[in-house]
Amino acid sequence: MDLQNFEFNIYIIQLIFGAVDFPAKLMSILTITYVGRRFTQALALILAGLAILANTLVPQGEARGGGSGVPKSPTSLR
Repeated sequence: MDLQNFEFNIYIIQLIFGAVDFPAKLMSILTITYVGRRFTQALALILAGLAILANTLVPQGEARGGGSGVPKSPTSLR
């Protein structure tokens, strides 16, 4: 992710990412322990697929502040 294009302090964003990571790892360890690896992996793959499908519903366009930081085509990487 290109954190410099967010209009927010990049250190605070990194702190939030780290704070979300610990409960996610704890939850994955607990579900693997009590439910099993196969169900946990299936659930994770379904959630990832739903996140990708939900991403298609987000309209493309300019974010406030001039740009979203995501190129619209592979040729616009410059």
